[in-house]
Amino acid sequence: MSDDTPTPIPEPGSSLVPPVRRPPTAVSADAPFPNPRERARAWLRETSVAHSAEKAVRYLLDAMDVLGDTVAEGLGLRKRTADEPGEPPPSA
Repeated sequence: MSDDTPTPIPEPGSSLVPPVRRPPTAVSADAPFPNPRERARAWLRETSVAHSAEKAVRYLLDAMDVLGDTVAEGLGLRKRTADEPGEPPPSA
């Protein structure tokens, strides 16, 4: 079997030894690895509590807004506008 492509001639002073291994640049302390499942569970607990609290505050503020509008309307301080969803425009 003859190969017609020329092969390069090796250099006399070179060697086929892999380069010297250097130590890694980042060195860590001797500590155990964190448990990824525990971190995920803690994140879910925190976000679900925060989400529930946010929903409760939004609901409370919406209820107070409706109550304030009802009181103001009852006292004649403010009239309903057509901007409120689901309400017919006020008759003139």
